[in-house]
Amino acid sequence: MSQRGLFYGWVVLVAAATVVAIGQGSLFALGVFLKPLEDSMRWNRSAISMTALINWMAMGVGSFFWGAISDRLGSRLVTMAGGFLLGLSLVLSSQATALWHLHITFGLGVGFAAGAFLTPLSATATKWFTTNRGLAVGIVSAGGGAGMLLLSPLTRWVTSAYDWRVATSNGQVVAGMRGKDGKLADARKVLRAGAPVSARPGENTTIGVVATNARLTKTQVSRVALMTDDGLARAIYPSHTQGDGDTVFALATGSWNGNADLTTVGALAADVMSEAIVRAAAMAKAAGGLPAAADTGTVPARLR
Repeated sequence: MSQRGLFYGWVVLVAAATVVAIGQGSLFALGVFLKPLEDSMRWNRSAISMTALINWMAMGVGSFFWGAISDRLGSRLVTMAGGFLLGLSLVLSSQATALWHLHITFGLGVGFAAGAFLTPLSATATKWFTTNRGLAVGIVSAGGGAGMLLLSPLTRWVTSAYDWRVATSNGQVVAGMRGKDGKLADARKVLRAGAPVSARPGENTTIGVVATNARLTKTQVSRVALMTDDGLARAIYPSHTQGDGDTVFALATGSWNGNADLTTVGALAADVMSEAIVRAAAMAKAAGGLPAAADTGTVPARLR
């Protein structure tokens, strides 16, 4: 008696549906980025949404192109090429500094790449089935819906936890200490390696001021200053050492008569302080023989 194993066509079907899910899910994840892009890049939401239109047009053209190539070279090569283009386009999109960059990288690139999956893989899946072909095509197509259902919440979680901007989410060093080779060194790695550190008073002081138009009491303003101080630690490492005079001043003009939530004011103030420090380091000019971030090429892409 022969024992029948798992029909390999089902493996192909699941793989095809997974690839389609990634492609379609990436395409529809754009909506998650609308607000972060609008807030951080000051782009118009309508102009950002234009990327979606470009997506669909590019995917339509890509479907014809990839389908024709698949007939000649096979779906395996088409899927690999589409996957490479999709990954490259997403990486380039994360470095966009102008709206037209996003239109090209995410709009054209991701859209055109997404067209490499559904049509060729649906055709491939049906070749493995003499019966239940309709079911096979349905499962592959359902992969697109699954991708939208799963990748959008996942993308939302990532943007909420780490922010969409690569420069501030990956711990990139913008300015700071340099190693023996003259290149920027990550102070966190240096300290963890046990390197000796000597505090030199007066050479590493950062002073910041944050102001709000809310009506706050003296005690509440002091709390805002304390919370804003967290922004220093987010952008500077190490901070508040024995050689630092790091200080944050806060003031409230009281020109707004609404009810301000103290926690919200303090949290936003810390965020603004961190961003201000990064911007200050990025905009600094070389002095005293020391290069600036513009000279070392470490200015975050969004600030260039």
